[in-house]
Amino acid sequence: MVARTFLLACAATALAVFSPAVAAPTKAVSSTSTRTSTSAVPTSTTLPVVTRPGVPFNISDFDLSVDPKQDFDNYVNGGWKKTHPIPADRTSVSAFSESANYVDNVLRNLFEQAQTTRNTTLFANVVKSAMDVKLIEKAGLKPVEDVLGMIRKCRNTPAALVELIATVHREALGVVFTTGVAKDPKTPKNVVYLSDLSDSELNIPRDYFLNATDPIHAEYVKYIARVLTLADPKLGKKAATATAKRIRDLESTLALASLSVDDRDDVEQTYNVLTVANLTATAPNVDWKTYFRTLGFSSTKQVGEFVIVNNPAYFTTVSDLLAQKNTTEVFKQYIRFNFLSANAPFLPKKFATAQFEFFGKTLGGQEQQGERWKEVKSFVEANLPDTIARPFVEAAFSAQDKATAEEIVETVRAAFKDHISTRDWLSAETKQKAFEKLGMVNAKIAYPETWNTYAEVKGVSATKPYAANRRIILAARTKKAISEVGKKPDTNRWDMSPTEVNAYYDPLVNCIVVTAAMMTPPNYYPSAYGRKEDLLGFNYGSMAAGTVGHEFTHGFDNDGRLYDGTGQLDDWWTPADAAAFANRTEGLISQFNGYEVLGLHIDGSATVGENIADLGGVAIGFSAFQNYMAKNGRLPDLVLRDAAGKVAVTLTPEQQFFAGYAVSYRENRREESTRKQVASDVHSPAHFRINGPLSDIEGFWKAYNVSVGPMRRPADKVVNIW
Repeated sequence: MVARTFLLACAATALAVFSPAVAAPTKAVSSTSTRTSTSAVPTSTTLPVVTRPGVPFNISDFDLSVDPKQDFDNYVNGGWKKTHPIPADRTSVSAFSESANYVDNVLRNLFEQAQTTRNTTLFANVVKSAMDVKLIEKAGLKPVEDVLGMIRKCRNTPAALVELIATVHREALGVVFTTGVAKDPKTPKNVVYLSDLSDSELNIPRDYFLNATDPIHAEYVKYIARVLTLADPKLGKKAATATAKRIRDLESTLALASLSVDDRDDVEQTYNVLTVANLTATAPNVDWKTYFRTLGFSSTKQVGEFVIVNNPAYFTTVSDLLAQKNTTEVFKQYIRFNFLSANAPFLPKKFATAQFEFFGKTLGGQEQQGERWKEVKSFVEANLPDTIARPFVEAAFSAQDKATAEEIVETVRAAFKDHISTRDWLSAETKQKAFEKLGMVNAKIAYPETWNTYAEVKGVSATKPYAANRRIILAARTKKAISEVGKKPDTNRWDMSPTEVNAYYDPLVNCIVVTAAMMTPPNYYPSAYGRKEDLLGFNYGSMAAGTVGHEFTHGFDNDGRLYDGTGQLDDWWTPADAAAFANRTEGLISQFNGYEVLGLHIDGSATVGENIADLGGVAIGFSAFQNYMAKNGRLPDLVLRDAAGKVAVTLTPEQQFFAGYAVSYRENRREESTRKQVASDVHSPAHFRINGPLSDIEGFWKAYNVSVGPMRRPADKVVNIW
């Protein structure tokens, strides 16, 4: 892809792909929506203010039998791991999910109110229709019958298939390939992107397709056949299985033609400018005029002078497949299956159950399905985020919290500038440009300055089935995105809901976003929790290092460094400096290649961007913390007592900082989910996100008197980038 939006918890593209974000908001980035000029500062609310829990450190969360010099993660988090089993409806439990629980406690009230009042707002109508299971069951497949009928009647010709692909793309289904709208990294305007299938669009990770003997294939075929027979009970098991195998084989061909995670992150390789005429030459069996017209463009002129294609060879493969008579029927069934599977959570329960049992249980190890209202929340959060974000911040976040967080952001920015100054491997020329870019990073904290009204979404009704309302919302998103082509990007747009526990860096507009939800315990403790001096060490470790420093560093990692301060793709590094950076990066790749979990080695290349951000975040965050104490005075030690009142641990300010960082990434994860993470995620498993970076940090060694062992890498192996 051309650019990534870098997140703390999961990968995401920077594309406004016409693809749903039902289970994971990072699957797609919504188009710019209508905004009001109303101030974002919280005013009043009818929601109850939730009492905030806990203190930064609980002695019961530690495992004092573990030597911090050997395994810092389990020293700080071992007790917590033992007492926090994974809930049956989740694939993991973590600091992120604990913050999410706090957010959900607030949002639950909002969802309950929407169901019980006569409110006819967009949000209330969506919630009422989503929770009306009787209406959903009664409607059956009627809300999607027009598309299913179109698939049945579709002729087995390339032209007809292209029209069908565009139809489902219009409804946010990333099938065969994906289309989106985002800023062009070489011109200051929005352009159309065409992309192959990433792990976000494939039904199983690409790495699984590389291993034809993986047992997941048999389970996947069963799921495909199950969906097909649910939609057509007359279809026999034998016929359904045979069709399912052909669908799986077609998707395997598409997956293998798609880019690997490593290649997908190569911003130059994935920046290919093609006119519509070039597209026709590259993929002659794709009628691009029909495709764009069906998608919603008035003409190819509205598409623009060019589109950006991440993998031209992939589209040649698609073109060749479309021309093969024996694959046209398989394409139709492949689209039909994906359309049904994507709509499953919005259709009768039997479809939602089938989807959960494969994606949740088989792929993720999740034991039971989550509460329905939370699944609805995920859809709203991804597609109509401000309808719940504004009430949330009014109920549970203050302007003072925002101001305090912004102060921490600026201390991190200042510390990063100091670090750039002391990089002896950088030339003065590159340092100056790095200073300029750093100063231009737009830090968006807690919530946006204006709220979306979603005026473009019309026709949603509480009396319509959930699936019908979903289709209206997604079609409106697509139409809005198309209207943005050729225009100047909205740099104030948030591509993540303030209610999502996460943060990101966007290289195309050179900004970081830290959501209000991210600034809740145990990821961040505002002053309401206790004395400032008892909280700062933790907060600098968790937020300054684990969140803000992490996101700032993404602007200077292996991909982010290729963009300048305006978001343009511009190699502003001297060749010698770029080579020096690459040399240090190779050291980090080697370090993480050496880590193993469940018999699987971490892919140091695939995770290098996030590993750079973790390492840089800790180093820069620690400097920011030291600078704070140098200016304001050293913080006191923090005494933690056991249940009997005896002193169990005394943490120095430095130790509080590193323990705070470790708490922010604590996690228990199911084996199935861990295997999937190693196969497809650009983030390393949590244990290595904690111990890996700290083993390279001199300040950590000093804080815990580490002279040798796994928490202190040999001198010739230490990685120091930022």
